[in-house]
Amino acid sequence: MLSLDDLNDEQRKAVNHLGGPAVVIAGAGSGKTRVLTYRIAKLIQDGVPAAKILACTFTRKAAGEMQERLAGLVGAAVEELTVGTIHSLCFRILREEWQNQGLRYETLDETWQKRYIRDILAPRSYSNPWGLNLDLDAGLALGTISRLKNDLVTPQELARRLDDGEAPWWMRDVLAVYQQYEARKNQERKLDFDDMLLWCYQLLTENPAVLRKWQRRFEHVLVDEFQDTNMAQWETVRMLAAPENNLFVVGDDWQSIYGWRGAHPELIVNFRDHYPDATIYILDLNYRSTKPIVDLGNRVIAANTMQFPKELQAHRGPGHEPFLLQALDEDHEAELVLREIQALRQEGHEWKDMAILYRTNAQSRAFEDALVAESVPYCIVGATGFYKRKEVKDLVAYLRVVADPGDEEAVKRVLNVPSRYLGQAFIRDIEAYVGRVGCTFYEGLTRTPGLKQYQVRGAREFVGIIEAVRTEESRPAAAIRMIRDMTNYNEYIQQDAEEADDDRVANLDALEIAAAKFPDIPSFLRYVAMMEGRDTEAAGDRVQLLSIHRAKGLEWPVVFVAGMSDGLLPHARAENVEEERRLCYVAVTRAKDRLFLSVLNSYRGRPVEPSPFLAEAGILVAA
Repeated sequence: MLSLDDLNDEQRKAVNHLGGPAVVIAGAGSGKTRVLTYRIAKLIQDGVPAAKILACTFTRKAAGEMQERLAGLVGAAVEELTVGTIHSLCFRILREEWQNQGLRYETLDETWQKRYIRDILAPRSYSNPWGLNLDLDAGLALGTISRLKNDLVTPQELARRLDDGEAPWWMRDVLAVYQQYEARKNQERKLDFDDMLLWCYQLLTENPAVLRKWQRRFEHVLVDEFQDTNMAQWETVRMLAAPENNLFVVGDDWQSIYGWRGAHPELIVNFRDHYPDATIYILDLNYRSTKPIVDLGNRVIAANTMQFPKELQAHRGPGHEPFLLQALDEDHEAELVLREIQALRQEGHEWKDMAILYRTNAQSRAFEDALVAESVPYCIVGATGFYKRKEVKDLVAYLRVVADPGDEEAVKRVLNVPSRYLGQAFIRDIEAYVGRVGCTFYEGLTRTPGLKQYQVRGAREFVGIIEAVRTEESRPAAAIRMIRDMTNYNEYIQQDAEEADDDRVANLDALEIAAAKFPDIPSFLRYVAMMEGRDTEAAGDRVQLLSIHRAKGLEWPVVFVAGMSDGLLPHARAENVEEERRLCYVAVTRAKDRLFLSVLNSYRGRPVEPSPFLAEAGILVAA
């Protein structure tokens, strides 16, 4: 018998919901997962067959955790439930219907998606019949196509919008890429991750009999993290829940931070616009954090205009007030944070009790340097350590060649970065030559007879860059700047679809700042080699470093929110200040007992002002 005694009144009301549409507005730390799992268990106890219940999450990890909790509540019945991501549900529907029609499609992973887009943007050739020779950023093209699909915009609909002046002119090139991309996928019978949503939506809307079949399969549809729903997901779950509309959604508009992925937080805020008879339950009791932290979170988010009005209350009593750290720059910030971490360790906290959160991954560099200097164990959560990132390793490889042209591994890494059309066949020719004459690989680059003219140009360009830097610069930071300028490396990484990361140019700026502390290239390379060799896997007792986006859904006794400065949080490139404010709210509400906010006077050598979110929350920063 399911007991609801450990639920508060509002949680109990939500779990006992009689039927029809309902939205649970679940504030941070208010027990939303408990409500969702108990709701499913209550339905089963009341006689709803487990096979008739669909529970949607947004990540496979969340689905696994939900199944574990449900197993403890409903036992063997968990095997009959349908619990998974909306993408997996849509793919399941597609596969079953394709099987009935004798059709088969294979999934196209992200690596192949990027290859398709690069082929389309390149000139047409015998080996590349898909080329359109377009001057368009590959990452922008692929990201835009993904967002269009998530908003249910097909190539035909995009063409109509362009003709009617509803889309900007530059989308003409995106349309051409979109059309060619879809043509190739269809010819090769492939679908990508976003197709799972779009194609499922199209299947259900165009085939009423198929839609009725799947509607009959599920009597109750429950959706977790509803604030992250995109339009394709929303329309699909709406169709599946009809006509009874036993749609039970749980989420928090204050924690909607994925607008850049197509999430529409207004769907949870305006849920009653779609379901006027919907019941609304508000979970506003925070069990995670002390009262000062909960109160600060309320003040941080108050300025947002698009939100469901609520004010969280703290179940826990008083605690430490949030503490403001004022730093001269990012390195000083890391020193101040490290000092607090060491003091907290002396008070009895374990390293793993503490997390450092930041808006951009490039900010991890200063913290990694400081933690290593004091032998504090740490891990990078959900990302690569700073000195192991591709762009950082590329520039370090250039420095290694400058310091020692005989470093064959480093030469081969960056010989064709950016592309100089010096591929594997060229490398094999050089290797054969140096094997015959006994010189180094670097020395053989411009000696080999019989090279094609473009290969000669590419090899000479590479050697020319290395020799110029060797002649003119012995300081590592200046050498990095010179290499970036001579190779146009910034433009290269911004157009490289293999590694989509908004922080990549910032990472190189951070590398220059780190290099500026060293008098010469060899000493800096020794330091980098030591940093690259460090184990930063998330295991054991370690301080956690991660972006705010990665921190959503997690919690720690002690949290440091770094970079509370204008241009960092809110980010300078952010288009939606309300989403940035929600990011700040998410960061603040990860803390259970202690919260530290740090503000910078300068970042990457440029003066910055305190984040406006501090003033909005009533936190004064000394001049």
